Amino acid sequence: MSTFNIEAVDVVMPSGERRYATVADYPDIFWAARGGASGAFFVLLDFI
Repeated sequence: MSTFNIEAVDVVMPSGERRYATVADYPDIFWAARGGASGAFFVLLDFI
């Protein structure tokens, strides 16, 4: 599976907040989860 096919990610931030990230909502988290950043600090629960 390519990261280009991912439409959204469900993550838990270090603060304990759960966020559903897409291109429109939390794009920085979405970009990092797709491999666009090193040192991303969150736990990936699910990707869609």
